[in-house]
Amino acid sequence: VYSVLKYVTQMKTISNLKSKPSFDYCHLSFKLDEKLQFVTSVSYEKYYAKTSAGIGSSCEGKLETRYQWGKAYDIPSTQSTNDFYDNFDTFTTGEVK
Repeated sequence: VYSVLKYVTQMKTISNLKSKPSFDYCHLSFKLDEKLQFVTSVSYEKYYAKTSAGIGSSCEGKLETRYQWGKAYDIPSTQSTNDFYDNFDTFTTGEVK
């Protein structure tokens, strides 16, 4: 409850929800290099949210952030969804490979 305290307040406010979402889990994982700099961070989350109109549903999400240090990097013009679909079974359980 306390780990997502400000997150649920933000979600309720920004999305105009009827109440703050209730979380089943929010898993965070980090991969670091030999200098202890972030390489990737991944968040898996599952929660229930209800709109101001009273319609609610369970939601699951995955956010992966990749970091690069000391080099220029071009932002891609398109986003592949292969990672999402290739890891869907793992994603739905909230387990990190």
